[in-house]
Amino acid sequence: SFIPEPFAKEVMSFSPSSAKDPRAIQVDGNGNILVFNYNSSDIQTFDPTGNEVSIMKITESDGRELNNDKMGVSRNGTIYIPGFQSIMVFNENGERLREIPNTDQFFIIHSLLVGADDKLYARSSSGIIRFDENGQVDLFISDETLENLSGESPSIGALGVDAQGNIYFSGTFNKDILKFSPTGEFITKFPADFTSVREIVFDAYGRMYVVDFSEIKVY
Repeated sequence: SFIPEPFAKEVMSFSPSSAKDPRAIQVDGNGNILVFNYNSSDIQTFDPTGNEVSIMKITESDGRELNNDKMGVSRNGTIYIPGFQSIMVFNENGERLREIPNTDQFFIIHSLLVGADDKLYARSSSGIIRFDENGQVDLFISDETLENLSGESPSIGALGVDAQGNIYFSGTFNKDILKFSPTGEFITKFPADFTSVREIVFDAYGRMYVVDFSEIKVY
């Protein structure tokens, strides 16, 4: 393998045919690109070259449209979308598989992602949550813990998970990134002088990309 340039040149661009307000984008294990359209409550799937493969309507179980800007996709194509009362799980064809019912621990979902372990991680209104393959909470790091470690209110913040399952979090206006082990044990924190962290993402080489208001910082 080789280490690519941190910021490569643009290699492709395409315009989704029916996208009115695309808000979320994910890539599955086959390189297919999934885009969630906010106004039309549908997911468009494109192959790795940008050709449309399918379009599917995503709604609540009672038929209500999901005006959403959050989506998680596993490597096998399983789609996770937070709804009004639950996190809904669909397969790559848009068929509803199950729902993860709402609890006090995730009354409001601010963000969610699928880790390299194919587990679902979420930043909720009360902390950081990890779900097992059955939709059961198997790890919870409370907002109280986050605040005690950072010394400031975490607000919404940004959540990231590396390939080893370590969990990273920085509050919206915090100056540190907190690092936890896959078992939820606090490992360390490091200062980064952020302005307002929006998202944390890792690549296959272990580098961490942080969207910090008007800048992208790479570690």
